[in-house]
Amino acid sequence: MKKYNTIEARKIIAKAIKAVKPRLDEAHPLCSVNLSSVATGSNGWNANLTYEVVDAFNSESTRYDILSSIEVNLTLNDIEDIVSGVLKTHPDRWQEILDQHPPKVATPEVATPEVVTTSEQESALKALLQTLTPAPAAPAIPLGMDELIDRVDELERNASPREIEVVKPQKAPVKMGLQHREFETLLTAVTCGLHAYLVGAAGSFKTSAAGAVAKALDLECSSISVCQQTTAVALLGYMDARGAYVPTEFRKRYEEGGVFILDEIDNGNANVISVLNSALANGSCAFADGMVKRHEDFRLVATANTHGLGANAQYVGRCQLDAATLDRFAFIAWDYDEAMEKEIASNADWCKRVIALRHSAQALKSRIVISPRATFSGEKLLAAGMAQDKVEDLTIWGGSSSEEKKKILAGVK
Repeated sequence: MKKYNTIEARKIIAKAIKAVKPRLDEAHPLCSVNLSSVATGSNGWNANLTYEVVDAFNSESTRYDILSSIEVNLTLNDIEDIVSGVLKTHPDRWQEILDQHPPKVATPEVATPEVVTTSEQESALKALLQTLTPAPAAPAIPLGMDELIDRVDELERNASPREIEVVKPQKAPVKMGLQHREFETLLTAVTCGLHAYLVGAAGSFKTSAAGAVAKALDLECSSISVCQQTTAVALLGYMDARGAYVPTEFRKRYEEGGVFILDEIDNGNANVISVLNSALANGSCAFADGMVKRHEDFRLVATANTHGLGANAQYVGRCQLDAATLDRFAFIAWDYDEAMEKEIASNADWCKRVIALRHSAQALKSRIVISPRATFSGEKLLAAGMAQDKVEDLTIWGGSSSEEKKKILAGVK
């Protein structure tokens, strides 16, 4: 039986949540339904899966811990049980789905018939996927868990981007335009007082989304890009030779309110970043000139290419962060939003080409990063009259070998 490590398992659960949540929202028309999956840990992954129903009238909430921890090397059945647990949180809706989509049974014409059944969990997930897909074609072969995940991936890539409008009491609505599909998740987390950790590939609109949240909430915004040479002084400030305190952007936002963007947090030294632990978890922080009380509107949004567990094949300069620091954040997966990329792009054919090359590289597990920056930089060069082969050399193939390029091109459909 196939084993899934904890990172793969968390990805599966997260995608199952995305498929299930619209049905839970529909089942609770007078309440808001929140599903969250958070994973932290230095020596392994501990994932919490929580289902919360918030009553819109009296602001009371009921929280259910569906899963307190995920063990290493889950089997497929284990993961199906977890997904089933999400659905069974609302048993009436679960039963309704099962009634409408019972498990399929096929009896081959042989001397000893063999009954082939599709699990209830997979039947329910397929039913949910059908609600998200306009007029889907029935698959010739029953879908397994891997195929279901691929379908959810496809739906995410092709979903129509939405214009975001933020409505605040006694204030004019703020039109945010097109935003990343997870923007509302980030906005909700920040509004609820959480500090967010956006993790995703290079060029996935993480930093711009953090700035957009500040605009949506009418808050000041400051930022710093972190590297291994970034010091605690760069964050907390210092006293000069005359005894005067020299402030930092972090101090301004912490004391006066606003969103502070800690860009490339996983590029920093774990010991330096940990000086913020007290500031994030407590109501005050020790600066060079004394203790400062945290403003009620202070929020920190960190952006990263990794989960803070150390370098990988693509992001070799990333550092492992302290588990106590990571525990201060709500993690939000910030993958490429290709629907938004297509909407923003001015050259549809070039955008389609970039995305196709990206998918081929990802399928080959290539270390090359083909981000939306290739789309937007490339279309400018094409508009200036540069040949497409030259544009690809400048925006896509830098650093890749001829053999790797050949394999990626061969995988383009």
